Amino acid sequence: MKLIFETMDSIEAELVKGLLKSYEIETFPMGNDFDSIKGVLPYSDALIHIFVTEDDFEEASQILTELN
Repeated sequence: MKLIFETMDSIEAELVKGLLKSYEIETFPMGNDFDSIKGVLPYSDALIHIFVTEDDFEEASQILTELN
């Protein structure tokens, strides 16, 4: 698995997951259970990390790049 996106914003994470799902790219989020304690944890521990398989990484990267 490869990291494709990270954010502290759970809404932004859900939008990215939904976008990639619309292209039939499965995502594997990690760290999204920390909403209630943000501000207590160090910044790097409060991030939501979204991973995709290595096979989907290039396509997912291109999709997210086109948004910018």
